[in-house]
Amino acid sequence: MKIGIISTSDIIIPLAYTLAAQKLQVYIFFADGGSTSCLQNTTMFAKQMQIALDTENNKQTLYSWIRETNCDAYFIMGYGRLIDVSRLTPQVHSCLFNIHFSLLPGYKGPIPLFWQLKHGVEKLGISIHRLSDKYDEGPVVWQKEYPNQDFFAYETASRYLSNMSAEGVFFLLNMMASGIPVIALSPSTTILPSYYSRPQGKDVLIDWDRMTAKEICDLIRACNPWNKGAITLFKGQELKLMDGFIVENKTSETTAGTIVSDENTMQIYCRDGKLLQVNMVYYNECFIPTYQCKRWSFTVGQMVGL
Repeated sequence: MKIGIISTSDIIIPLAYTLAAQKLQVYIFFADGGSTSCLQNTTMFAKQMQIALDTENNKQTLYSWIRETNCDAYFIMGYGRLIDVSRLTPQVHSCLFNIHFSLLPGYKGPIPLFWQLKHGVEKLGISIHRLSDKYDEGPVVWQKEYPNQDFFAYETASRYLSNMSAEGVFFLLNMMASGIPVIALSPSTTILPSYYSRPQGKDVLIDWDRMTAKEICDLIRACNPWNKGAITLFKGQELKLMDGFIVENKTSETTAGTIVSDENTMQIYCRDGKLLQVNMVYYNECFIPTYQCKRWSFTVGQMVGL
């Protein structure tokens, strides 16, 4: 079978690799608007795997590429544009699917994984749905949930879900190859519809007076690596916490945001009485392991968030 993958992100690489490893003919369309590094990574991967890769230009548009490749199925992942379904033939429309990293109708929007990690959900999700004239609104044809692991950061979770989405892709391909109609799932009665836009500055900022230690850890994971961590302040300058976890509290109660340990690492007191141990920060354009925290004046008694 010929499979087309449409994206503006190198997040497609795990899925594309799995499909190509099964000897399927894979064609990639990398749309304009993706980052240079993503395009470079995807180009190198496609060359190594001998996968046909086309990029958008003045002559090559998504719609012309679809006509030329004439694949048996197309899967969209990390594509930030609304596809005009009126420009597609009924045959193409019926074999074109979007892979969305949430359990729809929950967490609709362009970056659903960030919000799921920030909110500390127990389960992450993948939904594959048909396209409609609205974002994330088409009928869902495959869906599955996966445990939210403690070691997941935004990028590691993205790669994991991209790889796991192959299960749904193969499920649909097998149905299509067998001539079995792909039928929409019954609408969920337990998942509330929700939409989240792209995160703004306030969404990645640590509020020491309101957030618990777990909420801060969840935010750090949601911001790593794309934002180089969750943002706070130190002596009026931006400080990003890149890694953190909760440790046993062996100190007396103090003000949230106070550094209570600077020996080989940095520990910060949180509003719920727990300690956040930070192992890596981004400060003054430098990546700093916290065993060097004293050299940067991150010492006991100093406050972050000010």
